Amino acid sequence: MHPAEEEGTDPALGPFLDLLARDIATRPDTLAALPRAPDARIKRLTAGVNVNPEDSIEGDVAL
Repeated sequence: MHPAEEEGTDPALGPFLDLLARDIATRPDTLAALPRAPDARIKRLTAGVNVNPEDSIEGDVAL
């Protein structure tokens, strides 16, 4: 994550999310859980990092 540099929205985000929502609605059988390998790697890379998911993020951010 890094601070957002510009105000406004990404013009591609809305259409992409609409496409994703339609795909999920018409093909829910294609959804799958995260495989174990990436899950284990994520846990290994974030070991020792203390994060409270209830904490708010200060300022604007871009993901």
